[in-house]
Amino acid sequence: VLNGLSLYAMQIDHRDSRKEELGYLISNCLIRKAAYEAVKSSPAITLMAGVQIGSVRTDADAAYITLDSGKTMTTQLLVAADSRFSETRRAMDVAASMHDFGRVMMVCAMEHEVPHQHVAWEWFDYGQTLALLPMNGQRSSVVVTMPAKEISELMQMTAEDFNRDMERRFQHRLGAMQLDSTRHAYPLVTVYPRRFVKQRFALIGDAAVGMHPVTAHGFNFGLRGADTLATQIIIAHARGEDVAAEGLLARYERAHRHATHLLFVATHVIAKLYSDESPPARFLRAASLRIGNRIAPFKRAVARMLTEAP
Repeated sequence: VLNGLSLYAMQIDHRDSRKEELGYLISNCLIRKAAYEAVKSSPAITLMAGVQIGSVRTDADAAYITLDSGKTMTTQLLVAADSRFSETRRAMDVAASMHDFGRVMMVCAMEHEVPHQHVAWEWFDYGQTLALLPMNGQRSSVVVTMPAKEISELMQMTAEDFNRDMERRFQHRLGAMQLDSTRHAYPLVTVYPRRFVKQRFALIGDAAVGMHPVTAHGFNFGLRGADTLATQIIIAHARGEDVAAEGLLARYERAHRHATHLLFVATHVIAKLYSDESPPARFLRAASLRIGNRIAPFKRAVARMLTEAP
């Protein structure tokens, strides 16, 4: 982890967590393909592509969904996983705390001349934040966070100009760089709903917790939430109980809030500090990095958080 113009870096090692690795990076397209194939092959799941929800409501007996086509459906439990800007969450009158950092992230994959040595970088530079996430071979996922206008300029560059620009931004530490994917831009907005459940309704994924990407934990929390809720549903179904019972949903909400809230708040505080370029913040940014790097228990705690080690 680097800050500003300094070459001083905080180093978090996998040995701090007593794990073989701090984590693994898997391309989103591979995850989506595997998820789609699993859903498509299940006789218990009906996949309806190209449709949108028109309206939703719930009562003590069921959840009622009307699609934009006019088709209506009734179910015991409605689960929304439609992004951190969830329209279903809004339709169910669930309030959420949202923070717009006024920045946009651009993500792409790049090949580079110098090996990454399986080291991830987070560089809180002035005017930009850069991240390098190692993948197989001499290839990495590159993340650039800047104001919207500057990201728009990056998105419109030719591949050749973009390659040279990335080499400059990374100060030629990776040698020659070459774009190896399409470029994608996302507004940097974090979201945390006031509640995860209502009557016969639950939130999972980014609709439940829209994390800042600095800890790369948002997708992990999405998986955790889905697993927590699914486990409760499976147990209730096996017992012949209501899969949308108030107690079941309350247990899910408590567990998911306990798993996510502290890290969400801590990540939010860190992200705000390291995007603040005022003189006091610059001093605090540099001091925090140096102090944290010298406190072994802190580094072990960070490593264990990243790996979810006990």
